[in-house]
Amino acid sequence: MASSPNDPEKSITTIPGISQELLSKILGYMHVNPIKKQVTQIIPNKLLIFKKISAGFLPLLLIPIISKFYNLNLPLKWLIIIISVYSVILLGYQLLYFRSLRLSFSEEFILKNSGVWENKQQYLEIWKLQAVSISQPLWYRKKNLVTLTFHSAGGDVSFELIDRNKAESLMDYVLYKIESTSRGWM
Repeated sequence: MASSPNDPEKSITTIPGISQELLSKILGYMHVNPIKKQVTQIIPNKLLIFKKISAGFLPLLLIPIISKFYNLNLPLKWLIIIISVYSVILLGYQLLYFRSLRLSFSEEFILKNSGVWENKQQYLEIWKLQAVSISQPLWYRKKNLVTLTFHSAGGDVSFELIDRNKAESLMDYVLYKIESTSRGWM
């Protein structure tokens, strides 16, 4: 199902329930030179998992507020059970999500893997990229971490919390590949 051209997420085509065999055929048809081998693979800094888990624990602060607002007198035993179950689910989910995050580079493609319940793969042809940018919020400077963003007509693909030196060398490589290609964009 294709999304509307007015959609802020850009136009993305999804086909639910497609088999791996058919997906391979489609990717082989769409990309003249399929991904042969990965040149580089990047994983995010472990600070990302800490950031995600910290943000996930924020809803636990709502339990006393909701309890007070609705005048719920939950026994301490139930609060401990609720918090324990929530914490185990949160930690497990965020750990699996962190393990799935990968940014792979080949000679002609960039592939971003992510997802827990469904494996999401975003393919970008390097020669079709319009720009590459690096951003570094103030709180990442001490650790020398950045967010690398690839801009294309199909939308932006970001990968956060990677080492600045790796990001700059990959950005230089990608910009070189964009500028040195003789292929037509369309």
